[in-house]
Amino acid sequence: MTIAIQNIAVIKDLIKKGLENKVYDAVLGLFWDNNNNTVHLAITSEIKNIDKLEVLCPSMPVQAARVISNIKFTETDLRVLCIIKPCEMRAVVELVKLKQIIPDKLIFMSMDCGGALEPDTFKKLVEEGKAPVSSYLTAFDNFVDFSYQTENPRFACKICDKCIPKLSDLRIRSYGKTKYIEALTEKGKKFLMDVTEMTLEQINFESYDAEINKLVKNRIEGRNKEREIFKKEVSSIDAFTKELSACIRCHNCMVNCPADYCKECIFRSPVFDHPSENYSLWLERKGYVKLPSDTLLFHLTRLNHMSTSCVSCGMCETSCPVGIRLTRIFSFIGEETQKIFNYESGRSFDEELPVATFREKELDKI
Repeated sequence: MTIAIQNIAVIKDLIKKGLENKVYDAVLGLFWDNNNNTVHLAITSEIKNIDKLEVLCPSMPVQAARVISNIKFTETDLRVLCIIKPCEMRAVVELVKLKQIIPDKLIFMSMDCGGALEPDTFKKLVEEGKAPVSSYLTAFDNFVDFSYQTENPRFACKICDKCIPKLSDLRIRSYGKTKYIEALTEKGKKFLMDVTEMTLEQINFESYDAEINKLVKNRIEGRNKEREIFKKEVSSIDAFTKELSACIRCHNCMVNCPADYCKECIFRSPVFDHPSENYSLWLERKGYVKLPSDTLLFHLTRLNHMSTSCVSCGMCETSCPVGIRLTRIFSFIGEETQKIFNYESGRSFDEELPVATFREKELDKI
């Protein structure tokens, strides 16, 4: 069931009405800061703050699924409308299956996504007096893929072939001059009935879907091309080690990855606080020790833990202070890992998570 809207302001009015009518207690999404310098993820219970909300925004400062889990929606009755991107919604699915998010009190609104800019690029454009949000909305109006139109897209967005939300409660059909909000679940349908007096319609989206499929096909072709390039560039253990050689083991990629949810991590434990005498022994044996140590082991351990749940959001690369091409590593390797188990991260709430499922006969052939 669907309603048609003429502009984004109408969506914000509906969101305000939802708060006013106590359909939910708070709204989580991207809001402008007090000085309008940039956007950040925030949660608000005040109607006046919805004026600062950007429903369609080409920035991804943090991974919303990770934040939703971190602010402990597993332990509160707070009812929240969460406005998140498709990759964040797929990460929510994984965290629900890992029992890190209980979705009962949450309503998820996602959108047909045109991609995003890195947060520093977004902020710089705003400081220069440019209007990245306006450019984003113009691209949507004209059925143009923002990730291929803009000069500096996030790599993860440029190769994202899952830019259409399928499991959110509400889907914003963002493209074209007329936008649509489509209820994908009973919870989404109830939301629309509670916040609008408009008649919910069954709309034929055949022509819309045909245009969207062209954009997705282009993304798939771009992803396949980049995957093959990366395979050629990183085709040996030496090349893989070189790719990660700049790592300073700051743990930013781990901290910002939605799939790395462990409350206790071996890499943040005394296990890797090596005693001084170890360095003497290593020098005797090797004569040379890269510092900080264990950087390769850190990334291999991460891959082992989370590659089946990687949603290719690219937050690992966004967070890396030394510019390692982490999206390529985790997204492409994660894709191969998931194929082994005939699994796709974020595809279904019911699909069994490989790392949490025991089978007596599994991986007979590798």
